[in-house]
Amino acid sequence: MRVQLKWTHQFQFAGFYAAIDQCYYAKRGLKVELREGNPEIRPTNEVVSRRADFGINTTDLIVHRALGKPIVILAPIFQHSSQVVAVSGKSDIYEPCNLEGKSLMLSGDGEASILAMFRSQEITDIRIVPHSWDIMDLVNGKVDAMSVYLTGEVYTLRRLKLPFRILRPENYGIDFYGDVLFTSEALATEDADLVNRFLTATLEGWQYALKNKEAMMDLIIEKYGYHDSLERLRYESDMISTLMGEGIVRPGHSSTSRWQHIIDTYDSLGMLSRPVDIKQILFQRSPKLSHTQRTAIFLLLTALLALFLFFVLSRFFTATLWREMEHKVGRQNELDTFIKFCLLTNTELPQTVHRRVIDNLQIIDNIIPVAESVTQKNSHHENRKNIEHIDLCSYLHDLVSLTDRNFNEEESRTIVNVPRFPVIVPIELAVPIGLITVELHTNALKHTSAKEGKIRITLKQEENEICTLSVGDRGAGMDEKLFHHKRTKTTGLPLIQLLTKQIGGSLEVSSRNGTSITLRFPLRKQKEKTIGIRS
Repeated sequence: MRVQLKWTHQFQFAGFYAAIDQCYYAKRGLKVELREGNPEIRPTNEVVSRRADFGINTTDLIVHRALGKPIVILAPIFQHSSQVVAVSGKSDIYEPCNLEGKSLMLSGDGEASILAMFRSQEITDIRIVPHSWDIMDLVNGKVDAMSVYLTGEVYTLRRLKLPFRILRPENYGIDFYGDVLFTSEALATEDADLVNRFLTATLEGWQYALKNKEAMMDLIIEKYGYHDSLERLRYESDMISTLMGEGIVRPGHSSTSRWQHIIDTYDSLGMLSRPVDIKQILFQRSPKLSHTQRTAIFLLLTALLALFLFFVLSRFFTATLWREMEHKVGRQNELDTFIKFCLLTNTELPQTVHRRVIDNLQIIDNIIPVAESVTQKNSHHENRKNIEHIDLCSYLHDLVSLTDRNFNEEESRTIVNVPRFPVIVPIELAVPIGLITVELHTNALKHTSAKEGKIRITLKQEENEICTLSVGDRGAGMDEKLFHHKRTKTTGLPLIQLLTKQIGGSLEVSSRNGTSITLRFPLRKQKEKTIGIRS
C-alpha cells in the first residue's frame, strides 16, 4: 500500500511510522510504503490517479469531491486545523478585515479553511501571492500575511524571537478538521476489507505514537532522516497532541454532524461547485468479524436470551406466589390459632412471632394439630383462662425485647412509650398488631445504626376508641410511594398492608428526618365484641 504524505517526514505522520515499526500493518497482511510530499505534489491527484492508494489532505477534500474527484474520507487525524495566517507584530493587522487590499501568501491547495474565514467576514479585496515557503518573506515585509502551520513556521518565529500575530479561522466560526486520511472511491468499493484493515492499523499506530512520543522522535531521527533539531520535533509533538484532542477523543474520532456542518459552511460561502452527499464521501466501516469474535457475540446473545427468559419466568412465579400469599394470609382463623398457641408457650414466641408469617406458610397450614398436642403438655399454665384478652402495653414491651434479643443488641436502641393504664384487647386484635409491630421494628433495626439515634415505638389512645401505634427512626428514610404500590419486591410491606386492612386500620408514612410509620386502628374490631380500657 502506497501512502502519499502532505509533507516531508516529521512527527505529523508519527502514527504511520508507529504502525510500521510495531507491525500493526504486517499483522493485517499489509506492506506499506510512505511517500514524502513537497509543494509540487497534490495528494488528491496522486490518489485519484491510483499512483497512491491512500493520502493525507485537509477538508479541502470536500471541495475536490464537488469538483468530481472520486475520493472517500476515511478518518480525520487532527480534530482541528493547524493552518493559520501569520502577520508581522509591527503591522496594523489585528483581524481579518484589516487585510482588505493587502497581500496574502497562499499555496493554492489545502487552505480552504483560511479562504472560508475571509469569505465569512465578507472580505474580497485580498491580493493572493504564490507561497514561497520562506518565513523571511513575511519578516522582511515582502507580503503582509502568510499562511503557516502551528506545528512548523510558528516555532521558527518564536525561536527567532520575531514579533508576530496569528489569525485563526476557528476564532471566526471556521473550525474544520486538520489532516484527513482518505482513499479513492474505486479502492473503497473494490476492497472495503483492505481499506478497513489499513485504517484500523493506522489508528492503532497513532494511539501508540501519542503514548510513546520520545521513542517515536528517536525513530523519526534515526530511520526517516529528520535533520532539524530535537527541540523543534518535541514542540511539534506537543502541538499535534493538542490538535488531535489527546485525552479527550480517540485518534480518528469522526462526527457525521460536524462533517455536515463543514459541508454546509463550504456551500454557504459559495465554495462548492455542486452539492456533496455526506453518505457518499464518508467511508462506512464494517469490520469483518473473526471466528472468535462471532463466537463471543453468539454466546453473549445466548446469555441475554437466557436472562430474558429468566426474567419472564420469575415475573410469572412472583405473581403466582403473590396470589398464594394473599390466600394464606387471608385465612384468619388458622393465623389466630397459631399466634394463640405461641402466646400460651412463651418458649416458642421468639422463633415464631419474630419471623415473617409469609415465609412460614407451611407451618401455618399444619399448626392446628401441633397446637393441640402442645396445649395438652401445657395444660397447667396458670393464665390460660385469660388468654382471650391481653394487655397491649405489656405485649409491646415483650415484643420489643424479643426483637432486640434476636438482633443481638447488647443495649436496647428502642424506646417504648405506652399509656400509664393497661389497654386490654382481644387476641384477635392483638395478633395482627403484634405482627405489624415486629415487622416495623425489625425494619428499623435493619436500616438504622446506633449512631443514628434511638428507635421510638409509641402507643396512644385517642377519642372514639381509636388507637395509634407509631414506629419511628432517624435513618436514611424510604420512598413513601412504596405504600401505594400493589406489588413490591419485599414481603414485609404487603404483610403489613394486609394485616392493617384486616383490623380495619390505616397506615401513614413520613420520611422527614428518618422514617415514621403510624398505624391507626379501632379498639372495636367487631360490633358484637366490646373492647374496653381499664384505668
